[in-house]
Amino acid sequence: MRANSSSVLIWAITALCCTPQIAAAQEPVTSPVEPEATLANFEVHPDFEIQLVASEPQIVDPVAIRFDEHGNLWVVEMRDYPHGPADGETPTSRIKILRDEDADGFFETSHIFADNLLFATGVQPYNAPSVGTKDKPHFGVIATLAGEVQWMGDTDGDFKADIVETWFSGFEQKNPQLRANDPTMGPDGWIYVANGLRNGTVKAVKEDWKDQPPVTLRSQDFRFHPKTGKFEAISGYGQFGMTFDDAGNRFVCSNRNPCNHVVLSQKYLNRNPFLIRTQTVEVVSPAGPASRVYAISKPWTTSTLHAGQFTAACGVTIYRGNTFPKAFYGNSFTCEPTGNLVHRAVLTPAGPTFTSKPGREGVEFLASRDNWFRPVNLANAPDGTLYVVDMYRAVIEHPQFMPAELKVRRDLRAGSDRGRIYRVVPKGQELIHSGRFVAAEQAQLVESNGFWRDTLARLHLQTHDTPMIHGDLKSRAFAEPAQRNETTAKMQPQRVGTAASFRELLEGETLAASELVKLLPMEVSSWHDQAVLTLPPERSLAILHELKTMSDHDNLLHDLCQQIAMRNIDDETVQALQIVVNMHQWGQRPAFIGLATGIARRGKQITQLAMKMPLEEQQKLDDFLAGNVDSLAAETTTERLAAINVVQYAAGAIATKALLALSEHDQSAEVKVAAIDALRRFQSPQIAKQLLSEFNSQTPRIQRAIVGSCAARPLSALTLVETVLAKTIPASSLDSATQRVLRRYKQPEVKAAVSKALALLVPADRKAVLTKYADSVTLENDPLRGRKVFEKNCATCHRIGSLGVDIAPDIADSRSKTPEYLLMNILDPNRAVDANYFSYTAVTNDGKVTTGLIAAETSSSVTLKQAEGKTVTLLREDIDELKSSGVSLMPVGLEKTIDKQQMADLISFIKNWRYLDGDIPIDLK
Repeated sequence: MRANSSSVLIWAITALCCTPQIAAAQEPVTSPVEPEATLANFEVHPDFEIQLVASEPQIVDPVAIRFDEHGNLWVVEMRDYPHGPADGETPTSRIKILRDEDADGFFETSHIFADNLLFATGVQPYNAPSVGTKDKPHFGVIATLAGEVQWMGDTDGDFKADIVETWFSGFEQKNPQLRANDPTMGPDGWIYVANGLRNGTVKAVKEDWKDQPPVTLRSQDFRFHPKTGKFEAISGYGQFGMTFDDAGNRFVCSNRNPCNHVVLSQKYLNRNPFLIRTQTVEVVSPAGPASRVYAISKPWTTSTLHAGQFTAACGVTIYRGNTFPKAFYGNSFTCEPTGNLVHRAVLTPAGPTFTSKPGREGVEFLASRDNWFRPVNLANAPDGTLYVVDMYRAVIEHPQFMPAELKVRRDLRAGSDRGRIYRVVPKGQELIHSGRFVAAEQAQLVESNGFWRDTLARLHLQTHDTPMIHGDLKSRAFAEPAQRNETTAKMQPQRVGTAASFRELLEGETLAASELVKLLPMEVSSWHDQAVLTLPPERSLAILHELKTMSDHDNLLHDLCQQIAMRNIDDETVQALQIVVNMHQWGQRPAFIGLATGIARRGKQITQLAMKMPLEEQQKLDDFLAGNVDSLAAETTTERLAAINVVQYAAGAIATKALLALSEHDQSAEVKVAAIDALRRFQSPQIAKQLLSEFNSQTPRIQRAIVGSCAARPLSALTLVETVLAKTIPASSLDSATQRVLRRYKQPEVKAAVSKALALLVPADRKAVLTKYADSVTLENDPLRGRKVFEKNCATCHRIGSLGVDIAPDIADSRSKTPEYLLMNILDPNRAVDANYFSYTAVTNDGKVTTGLIAAETSSSVTLKQAEGKTVTLLREDIDELKSSGVSLMPVGLEKTIDKQQMADLISFIKNWRYLDGDIPIDLK
């Protein structure tokens, strides 16, 4: 299972768990519900209503839609989700054309344009000019499916593809849910393709284009020009969904990210091989744990940790129509199929990018009480409304990302004969329905409707060599018609200063360094800094010279100096060091640290290069380093931390001694950790011994820092494992990450010691107990009996659902845990325990003894968390001794009170507690 992911159908994730949030006045919905009847289950923004425009049997399993200039609604049906055809069977995905021939707003007529497709994921209307006639128009589309981009054409007007050309192939196909998708024509006339988070090496297949070299996608999306066939990897990494705004900004999404803005193009990253920071997207809407969604159904996320958050975000779309109220223009809309809802966010300019806020706090733009409502995509329509694509399935998560017990649930394909498309319409709005679109006044529509601006650009490109983006269309596209939100109408004027300077910086290869620096805004912008850093690296030294007197550009100074050092040209590096030692103090530290870091990455020492400077500047460097050593004793934590970052690059016993003193005696845990981390730069067994000497009296955070510092280099790593072998510190201190580091060392002496130390993680008596209880995972079991075992033996420290106390590690989210894994952790709790859950004993000056987990610590106090949720806070000045036992708070020996059958029942409860209500149709084991 992918880390921290509930996954989605092609693009997002889950169809499973969460916290019920059903309106009190509403009865629970029993799904499936017939298309017309389920309209009553929706709650939509009070200014809107939702209308059904297509449903089964006309469509089944829709995942993407697009309109063309004739009012045809193109629908991609992914009928083969989730498993696809068995060996020898015919694929079942389709592309259909829906038509509303009586102009009543419902698409009653459907044509199968292309059939027997494998995992079709998206469609973009595009007509090749060489086929069809004026009197008998043809239809053509660019489609993504099964690792390929194809063009399909209808040359005789019968709504069936009679030409199919594969244009590109090589997109990754490891999972049906994570594939290239959503081909979209951008304002520049290129076709953009979201990669699906699975990369690939893409080559041109079309005969006229195949002489080009393939491109490898590495966390990138893809684009190509439909006329020239040129193609390339581009910035951004979309899962399922992509959209543009009026200004040509591109937005993508992924399961936990509802709206990301692609700010920086790949071509700028490519020109500087020493670019350290390669951020290309801005997280516009809160993502992951910071996100919030408000379901009105009874949703179910595979991970309990994702309840109430985005876990399956897909289909991000910027609204650009002309029928919604002003406040909605330029808003982003994102589907969350797990939560049975569509989320709206209001975007606000922020320099070259955006921030956002929810359209309404605590309530979604559109939500349903029907758990089978699975919105997976959206589209701006020719009539200015917003269309919603509903796959309508019981389960939308792909089985690959499910825990084992859910892979065989009986309803994995329930709903595979259904599917709906809805239109969201302002209340009281009279619409010209799809049958009349072609007769509408084109100029008026282009003025006010983003769909028609895009369509006119496409029609122009189909018959010309370039898109209409520099002439009439551009003036129309950036006009501000009355229908638009007044705030959105001012968006470009508000952004013009910082957004324009950002663009000038990116294009500033020929500008003098002094002119480049003038383009930096007064308020520090990480994007402007990044624009400077993408410039060719031979410009860096001159830019540093211009920046030396400017304040508040610490990050830029750091990264610029690091780039200079990474070029590994000693003369340039020495010149940069001369600039740094003569800088004003406000930028001196970050510039020095950046330079020292880059020099270290090239295997050199900054003190060695300093010898090439004049004696006067060598003395300035010595004074600078000595001043920072003195600052290690400063009163403020901020000053001590800043000094540590410099002193770690200063050779000599004085610096080492000062850092060790901080690691042992400073009252700030943050300073201690920083000092310990700085000491990892020194290859010294003596330093490691001193750090480890008081290990058991340190708090978990400090212990983790000590272990990480000692494990970082072979000689100190040897000291670490020898200390474990001497049983001075517990073997359980070597967490899984540290174990991976230690196993990489090839030196024979280190390798042998590591092997012996890791063997201590499983004591002989625990091996015997595990062997004795091994068959308990195969016994017949009862999770209801297991609940009673949990309540009696575990609930004082663990919580599952509403039962127990949340003190020890979370065990409720057991989706990826096997019964064998749970058995091992129950019977051998010290094997891989997190240091946060080591038991501590505090002895106060008056002799009182208190035990518990360290829940919090400050420079003046320590808080211990005990069983049944109790906490005790002690002043540090009152503590005579604070020592870790090196073992888990969970006691060893639970087998003395739980027999094999009870163990089987307990494990069954931990694995299956969420299925006991019967909502998920699985056979409990």
